[in-house]
Amino acid sequence: TLLEHVYTTHGRRKFAFVNVEVESPESEERYSCYCSFLKSKNLDPSNFPVFYGNYSYESAYAIFSSFKKTDIDFDTLIVSNDDMAYGCIDYLQKIGFNIPEDIIVTGYDDSNRCIYNHPTLTTINQQLVDQGKKAVNIGLQLLKNESVPFINYIYSTVRFRQTCGCIPKKNTSINAFLD
Repeated sequence: TLLEHVYTTHGRRKFAFVNVEVESPESEERYSCYCSFLKSKNLDPSNFPVFYGNYSYESAYAIFSSFKKTDIDFDTLIVSNDDMAYGCIDYLQKIGFNIPEDIIVTGYDDSNRCIYNHPTLTTINQQLVDQGKKAVNIGLQLLKNESVPFINYIYSTVRFRQTCGCIPKKNTSINAFLD
């Protein structure tokens, strides 16, 4: 939904992805979804740059530290988590890019920082509180020897904010548009 939004609503076509250097099932799944989306648009994922950090602000900032403005040829940066997204934003702004006018940046996690930083971060909330509640309920059912479904779904929610352009930078009255 987030990728479709950036592609359709904002008309972006020059993507890049920030992944992590270590093996992580979550980051592998995020990257796999990204590649599947590109393929669904008849775009070859190998034609788009992938950068690697370690889930930290500092690692993401360092990714682009050797880049000049003229080295950047993407207009959308999909980042594996919010901390790295802010590292990317800060460096890209330092070298003269306007977010989201020049480059849309998105994160993943919907950390508290997303609503307090400027610009506020477009991100995905994986509903950790709902996951915890569901896990406790399943545990209680199992303690009572009740049967539980083998698979339980809790759907993530996209939070559209300033870094994709859905909320103007001057507007501080709206936290996010939800999908």
